[in-house]
Amino acid sequence: MKLQILLKDSSQIDEKLTFLKDWQELSYKINSQPYGDCYLWFLEVPDEDFDRTLGIFQSREEAQGAFLSVAMEKGWEEIPNSYAIYHAQFEGDKLIAAVKTEEGISKYEQTTLEEMAKKLAKYPRIVALSYDVVTYIKDIYPDIDFKLYLVSKELSKIGKPFPDTQGRTIEENINLIENLLREEGMPPISKPVEDCE
Repeated sequence: MKLQILLKDSSQIDEKLTFLKDWQELSYKINSQPYGDCYLWFLEVPDEDFDRTLGIFQSREEAQGAFLSVAMEKGWEEIPNSYAIYHAQFEGDKLIAAVKTEEGISKYEQTTLEEMAKKLAKYPRIVALSYDVVTYIKDIYPDIDFKLYLVSKELSKIGKPFPDTQGRTIEENINLIENLLREEGMPPISKPVEDCE
């Protein structure tokens, strides 16, 4: 399992690692690299180490889930190795949402948004154009904030204009998002969700 956290000052790391005292069965590696005005820290725990906790947990997956939950409370996040692109817009008076994964684009209506939320939950990173489209599914998928890469936010940081999405189909807007991710200066999908304070 690989986790990351973005910190303004490297002296903050000790406090962010205090949860590990409850996980003495695990070995881990930690390192950092400069990231803008901050430091990006990485915490790596070998997956097989979680087998040492099987007296406490039913399975490796359960132990990893518990470990990740505790780490997230301290501000850590899993380094994403895959992502889904999400967009939603009104077509007439009907809300249509779409998700693009390695399987292609799937479309959803108001009645099938919960099914879409289950699909999104499988991905460690969700890419959306702007936060206004996220509000449509926030009530059925509140955890989306912990996984969100907002294209609009990253574009404004590098001084690029926000594109006009009016008059485009939902598929065209999904493809637009995908193209914007390739813009020069855009940070990688794996960048931390939280900016450093």
